[in-house]
Amino acid sequence: MQMNEQLNKIAVLLEDRLKRNSLTGRTVTIKINYYDFKILTRSWSFSQPINDLKTITATAKSLLAEISLEGVKVRLIGITLSKFGEKTATSKEDKFANCNYFEEEKATEISGLRKCCLLAF
Repeated sequence: MQMNEQLNKIAVLLEDRLKRNSLTGRTVTIKINYYDFKILTRSWSFSQPINDLKTITATAKSLLAEISLEGVKVRLIGITLSKFGEKTATSKEDKFANCNYFEEEKATEISGLRKCCLLAF
């Protein structure tokens, strides 16, 4: 399934950003934007913070499996990690350096499907 392949690619980007910024989060959310501009989100929260590729990917795919996509056109799919745990940085300035905006990284067009990974700062 093409959507699962896209989730794999997005999860890799997201994990990379999490590791670079020493972040963990408790809630994985997938967002699907349809061509008719309908937006659908599904999320799952963990009791402990996570930031590993295997957990992010498995959770995103599980959430996607709950959604019926038969006969619909999707224009964007994304994965968001939120409810951040403690950052491993030692200074307060480092911890809050980039926490005042939403950032979309590497939004690209792939076979008519835009993909994005978001960190909800």
